[in-house]
Amino acid sequence: MNNPGFDIVSRDESGQVDRYIEVKSLTGSWEQGLVSLTARQFREAQDRESLFWLYVVENTEHDTKNIIRIQDPASKIDRYTFDPGWRGAMRRPESNDEPDLSWLLEHSAELVEAVVDAGLSTPQFLTPFGPIEEGDQVEAAWFEERVAITGDPPSGEVQDWAEVEGWRIRSSDDWDSEELIETLRERSSTANRATSPASGEGWPSTEGFSQHTAESRARFEMSRPGVLAEHPRAYLSWNAVENEALTQLHRQGVSVAEIAGFLGRNHGAINSQLKKLGLEENQN
Repeated sequence: MNNPGFDIVSRDESGQVDRYIEVKSLTGSWEQGLVSLTARQFREAQDRESLFWLYVVENTEHDTKNIIRIQDPASKIDRYTFDPGWRGAMRRPESNDEPDLSWLLEHSAELVEAVVDAGLSTPQFLTPFGPIEEGDQVEAAWFEERVAITGDPPSGEVQDWAEVEGWRIRSSDDWDSEELIETLRERSSTANRATSPASGEGWPSTEGFSQHTAESRARFEMSRPGVLAEHPRAYLSWNAVENEALTQLHRQGVSVAEIAGFLGRNHGAINSQLKKLGLEENQN
């Protein structure tokens, strides 16, 4: 019988069903592997209660096969454990135009509200980047200014990375609104990118640069979490405005790393586009 909710139907001598059996096989010991049920199989286990049995067969490729029979497994569950694959299922605010601060810790929300009220840009929310992991949950990040608020104090690894990359990262408890606003103003594109550190010439305007739509951003966040946080224009086609900006910065002697940060692309994309434009790659 082929049923997506179980493998075998067992009947007693009178023909009545006495077991619905789902079989899971392991080539080694159960101690060395995991056993999982699909959503349909779990619903069957809940619906059929004591008639549902889970058979776990260990060491299927050895003479020491062992069958562990568990009746009504759904009723025996007292805890649910979520593996890292659940990161991709996390809901994020659909738009930063009208930020929904209910996603954030209370003090983080107060900080962001103060920043927005001061007329500064709205951050991206709940978006991991760099080496930041679950324990250093990103509450809000201003990628152009390289400023971020985390839920927990950033780890030593994150602090070291931030120092090298020029980020200011603190937990919400370690920021106050006045200092955050002052930091963002100091690091805004007008103040921080008025001139190129390589030549003293002005940075090109970002007006006309290609941008991800809400739909494409959501799609890539699901398939490649965190990439767009580090490289906001990754996977987009280059347009004439960006090619002109790339050419200008290259001729000013700006490093690939700085160009990548300014254009929102990774190093490989910059070098590849330089080749397409017939320009020699910067080596610094």
